[in-house]
Amino acid sequence: MRIRKWRDKMTIRAIDRMRMVSIFVTLFLGCPAFAQMLPSFGFTRVAAPPNFYGAVAVGDFNDDGNLDIATGSCGSVQAGFGISLNTARSTDSIAFGGPILNPYPYCVQSIYVADVNRDSRLDAIVSADVEGKVTILLGQGNGTVKKGAEYSIQPTDATSYHWPKRLAVADFDGDGNPDFAVGNGSRMDIWLGWGDGTFRIGSSQDLLTVLPWLLVAGDFNKDGIQDLAAFCRPSHTPWISRVFVFDGHGDGTLAEPRRYEVAGDPSSAELLAADMNGDGEDDLILWMSGQTEVYLNHGDGTFSPSVSSVCFGCSAAVFAVAADIDADGRTDLISPNGGAGLSHWMHIMVGAGDGRFWSVLHFPSATLPGRIALGDFNGDRRLDMFAIPSSSGSPGEKATVWLGKSAPHLVVSVTQDRPVYNDEPTMPFTVRIGNAP
Repeated sequence: MRIRKWRDKMTIRAIDRMRMVSIFVTLFLGCPAFAQMLPSFGFTRVAAPPNFYGAVAVGDFNDDGNLDIATGSCGSVQAGFGISLNTARSTDSIAFGGPILNPYPYCVQSIYVADVNRDSRLDAIVSADVEGKVTILLGQGNGTVKKGAEYSIQPTDATSYHWPKRLAVADFDGDGNPDFAVGNGSRMDIWLGWGDGTFRIGSSQDLLTVLPWLLVAGDFNKDGIQDLAAFCRPSHTPWISRVFVFDGHGDGTLAEPRRYEVAGDPSSAELLAADMNGDGEDDLILWMSGQTEVYLNHGDGTFSPSVSSVCFGCSAAVFAVAADIDADGRTDLISPNGGAGLSHWMHIMVGAGDGRFWSVLHFPSATLPGRIALGDFNGDRRLDMFAIPSSSGSPGEKATVWLGKSAPHLVVSVTQDRPVYNDEPTMPFTVRIGNAP
């Protein structure tokens, strides 16, 4: 008991220390004198249609070698799907044409890009949870799409939630055609692609008392076959959420899942797959409005208990993306704060390379950011960022692009040779902020 009290006390002191680091960095970033440290993400406003808040995806939709933006809306004024073509002509600037609007009557929840009919043109698989639809939009190679097959996702069990939430797009049966996994009430369904833009149900697994909410695919056990992970919410009390991991059989069916506990039952979350500790294996990251749970992959498809981290000031940050933002070879997390608290801010959790994080950086956004997408939009081989407005923002707000630059960029360091963790005693430390050479 005495040891537990000591560890709790030390954890609180360490968390307070990390909060001070986060606030310190935030205050300096907000000062005009330090504005020169932000050009690593200098930003440019680009056109985006009003109320296009629902989803965003990246792909070359007109075969010109530039990454374009697909957005879908779920706003109060209109629902729809649009593609903004990237007209960048140099690495020093970027421009997106006015969105090419495509008739789509549903509330877009998520967009996935793949060539589903093997015509060498990118298509979109769109989920609409309010209407319970998955729709195939076939790319025409010029930024427009043609409506293809459509599938109803209607749970047979009673549930108050809308479906489908998120999909996972991958080749689950090894035939070279994109397939998709979707939660359908308490069922996990795998739809197999024929290669002509149409799909059929390949398997369905009843998960009984849990609802597969968020999905992500990957070869988690390194057998060359696509597996599946799902964040599952309970269908009834007690409210205990879990992460399920399914091994794929390579024929469109899944093994019985392994289950990992989740701390609490978040009202919103994001499930990601990325290598968080540099061992070449995809780990699982569960982002829950500022709380991060990282499940490290042992390399055989089993995962260690989660490593927890907290992003202070990020309680309204619902969505997140995993990428190496600062090009140090370690995976970071970036999340837009599209609600209360530090609204009009972006948050970066700087990866330590072992599943934990060095610190949290905050920087301002011109508009209230919603979902984000990453890619090299101006062809300079550096990661750029595109953010669509949050549904909590003002009608007519425009999207924002941050262009990644090599230098100068922000450097944050502490006087220790390793990260500051939440489970260690307090030790003397200082923080230095400056420009990279």
